[in-house]
Amino acid sequence: MILLNLGCGPNKIDGFINLDYNESLQPDIVHNLEEVPLPFETISVDGGLASHVFEHIHNFPALLQDVWRITKPGGVWEVRVPHYLSPDAWGDITHVRAFSPQSFTMGLAGWNVIELNCREYTKLLSNDPVTHIEVRMIRFPRYIVYTSDEFMKQMELKGMTSAPDTVRVSDGEKELEQIIELMQSGELQVEGAE
Repeated sequence: MILLNLGCGPNKIDGFINLDYNESLQPDIVHNLEEVPLPFETISVDGGLASHVFEHIHNFPALLQDVWRITKPGGVWEVRVPHYLSPDAWGDITHVRAFSPQSFTMGLAGWNVIELNCREYTKLLSNDPVTHIEVRMIRFPRYIVYTSDEFMKQMELKGMTSAPDTVRVSDGEKELEQIIELMQSGELQVEGAE
């Protein structure tokens, strides 16, 4: 199982691949999260943790889409970010965004929120209450899979001679005939089965 700890900072977790841009922290992988693609193969990661990372990212939509790309269907991510009304949301000058619960329930294509909580904490040094949003989200398996037998039969009828074992299509509404037409026109990229 491959689990990532994105933007781990000094908080490395055993059993996770710890990724951070700061070499001096000695993460497993040094990578700036502002730069996508992430250094992982498509559909290769089982899930992970992003704890107080996304509020630092200028290119957040692109990063989230790339996290989706590398995550296997059904993969779960735990995300922790400051609530926009919390004093620490903008108290840290390295924060470039803050979040509300709606940030994770609207417009996250390919993700489904399975748990969302707002938790209040007290900062140790100042006794100030701060609120964080904790989200567990699962990657939708936005694919339709056809077995190689039914696919090959249709491929042969269309005069095509080779095909992968399965076909995954990001639009799960397409019929097999439409899939083959899209493949023939070059509009559909097909990945082989794992």
